[in-house]
Order: sequence, then C-alpha cells, then structure tokens
Amino acid sequence: MEQRLEEISEGEKRIEAARSELVKENGSRYALLARMSEILDVRAKALSSSLATQSTVLLDAWVPEAKFDSFSKGASKASGDDISIQVDEHAAERIAKTAREHSEELIPEHVFGEEPPPTLIDSPAFFKPLQSVINNFGTPSYHELNPLPFMIITYPIIYGLMFGDVGQGLLFIIGGLFLWNLKKKGKKIFELGQMIADGSELIILLGIGIVVFGIIFGDFFGFEPDFLKLSVINGARAPIFSPSELKIEFMVITLFVGVAHLTFGLALSAVNKIRNKEYSHAIFGPISWAVFYISGVYLISQVVIAGFKFGIALKPPYVFLLVPIFVPLGLMAWKEGGLHMFEAFLSSASNTFSYLRIWALNIADFEFKFALFIALGVFGALIGNVLVLIIEGLIVFVQTLRLHWVEWFSKFYEGTGTPFAPYQEPLTGLVVANKWYQNQ
Repeated sequence: MEQRLEEISEGEKRIEAARSELVKENGSRYALLARMSEILDVRAKALSSSLATQSTVLLDAWVPEAKFDSFSKGASKASGDDISIQVDEHAAERIAKTAREHSEELIPEHVFGEEPPPTLIDSPAFFKPLQSVINNFGTPSYHELNPLPFMIITYPIIYGLMFGDVGQGLLFIIGGLFLWNLKKKGKKIFELGQMIADGSELIILLGIGIVVFGIIFGDFFGFEPDFLKLSVINGARAPIFSPSELKIEFMVITLFVGVAHLTFGLALSAVNKIRNKEYSHAIFGPISWAVFYISGVYLISQVVIAGFKFGIALKPPYVFLLVPIFVPLGLMAWKEGGLHMFEAFLSSASNTFSYLRIWALNIADFEFKFALFIALGVFGALIGNVLVLIIEGLIVFVQTLRLHWVEWFSKFYEGTGTPFAPYQEPLTGLVVANKWYQNQ
C-alpha cells in the first residue's frame, strides 16, 4: 500500500512539473490568444448591427463634436485613407422635432426609426461622485437640465442643516482628503472602503457644508465652545443660531428651505419646457403651479401668524390671494388635466412638510449626544460622536438624497437619457500579441 501511495505521489509531482513546463513555454501565448479573442469578440459585436459586403462595412455611430477631427484623422490613418465619413450634423435636432410631433411630452424614445442621441456628460472630475448620484436616478437627456450645477450648492446645504457640527465636519474633510489621495494614487483597499474612497470628493463637499452650519450653530462635537459663540445676546456671547434653543424658529427655517427648494425645481421645469419650445406646457404647468404654491404658502403663513384664525383668509387683503390660488389650479386642470392639478395640489403640501426631516434630524443629533454626555460623561460624549459620525452620517445622507430624488426631481427632472458608451477594446498586450502573431 505504501509503495502504491509513493507511486501516486511521484506521478502527481511529474504531472505538476509537466504543467509548470507547459505554462512556462506556452502560457504567454495562451494569454495573448485569449486577449486577441476578446478583442475580436468586441469587434464582432460592434459590427453585428452594421451593413456589410465582402469589401465594405457601413458603420453608424455617435461621435462627440469636440473629438470628431481626431476621430476622422485616426480612422483615415488606420484604414490607409480608404474610408468615407458622412456627417449628419442635424440628427439630434431632427429626432427632437419628430418627438415633439409624435408625443405631448418630449420623450426621444417615442421617435420612430431613429434612436435618441446618447448623453455625453463631461462633468468636472471633482464632482463626478455627485454626478453618479444623479445618474443612479437617471441619466440626463438633452431635453432637460443636468441638476449637477445646482446640487453642488443644495446638497451640502441640506446635509449641513441636518448635521451641522464643526468637529464632525473637519473629520469628514480630513477623511475625504485622505481617501482622495489614495484614489489619485490608484491604491486599492478592501471592497467597502474602495466604494467610500470612490466618493471621497463628495465626502469633502459634505464636510464643508457640515463645518459651515456647525459654525452657525456653534456646535463642536455636541458642545458649544466659546470660540464658536460669535454672537452677543443680552450681553452674553452665544452661537449665531442655536437650533436646540430655538426649535420653533428652526422648524420655520426648514419649511422655508423646502419652499425655496421646491419653487426652484418648478422654475427649472419651466426653463426646460421653454428651451424645448413647449410654451403652453410651461405656462399652464410649472408656472401656474408655482403661482398657486407661493400664494398658498403665503396665505397659510398669515393664518398661522394670526393664531390659526382661518377666517382672515376671507377678509381683505388676504381674500385677494384666493385668486392666484384657485385660478392657476383651474388653468392646470383645463390644459394639463385634472389628474395633474390634483397631483400639484396634494404634493405641494406633502413635499413641503417632508423637509421637516431636516429639523427632526438636527434636533435628534444634538439631543442624542447631550443625553449620552449626561449619562456617561466624557466617555458618553466620545461614544455618541462616533455613533453619530457613522450611523447618523449615513441616515442624513439617505434623507438628503431622498429630498433631492423624490421631492425636488419630481418637479423638473426625468433622467430618461441614454449614457454615452464609446466603443472600447482591451489594449493591454495588443502590440505584443500582434508581433507574436505575425512571427508565427
């Protein structure tokens, strides 16, 4: 038995030695052949939908305007000038026009016989993580504005309002800079850490918002140090604004932020429709909605200031506000349909009150850290800040995302575009593979 086992062991060694020798002799060739096979597969897929004869191939593709000259020169050089390039400069405009003729909404997918142009998003490198947040909702199409320039401002503002703390914000910025440095150097870390590092620029942006509102709130890891008491009230130094002490006032501010954010979304919707020459939809859609919304918010605010005396709404001068409230609703029902009118009426209230989550999360942040400090002293403050940094930091991000995706995007952004995916093929080892292939 032992002799048989030794023979099997020797056989395994011989096989392993033979395998190692084959890998040494032919491994690089097999790898290069596999790479060439992958390249040919990519090319075959690109040609599968094209027209071809034995001597010619007709390819139809979208090319970024800024790269067209370099594309033409490269294609001519690669084919030995045996190529003819025809440019259809008005394809996108023609598709958009056809879409307007076949649909009440400007939806390129409704165009018959032609595919909509893909969207080439050339956002600054630092803001690409924030652009990814938008793309995860939907890729911008050419008939709507890309929300990125506006979210660069609104996203850190809303996040900071919920999570204002100078100490926590500095940790965000320092951590974001560290991860950004790793990202630029191309260093790989564990999977979850890599996902966070890919969004390092967004972490820095959020950190700036946290620090700014931390200064306003006078909050440093849950405490109110003297160096952040930048205002004087009744002869005593105090924070510029303390949400924990002015809860009602802060609630009003968050509602005002919501009204401003939603109204801005309606304004962007009107811009989209005017750019697409949908003037009727602009007037009887977002513009009428905005008039109704602002008038209604002002009337309700006056009722609240008067101590919830609803009767003042029927007395001058407030009774005149009923005109810009009900007339736009009637116009929306007439031109856009009753369903759209009811959506505007109901969502105006629900979307506005949704911004109270800013108030709730800010107060919860302070009360949670304060409670742990009272119960466990300095150790409790440390534990509270760690938990807030990890758990509440994620919760606040999700809620900020929700306020943009659900409440704000619903006013002007559809995200029905198709991302531009240029033709690419693996180039690693291609030169070596071609030389080896030519020598065989």
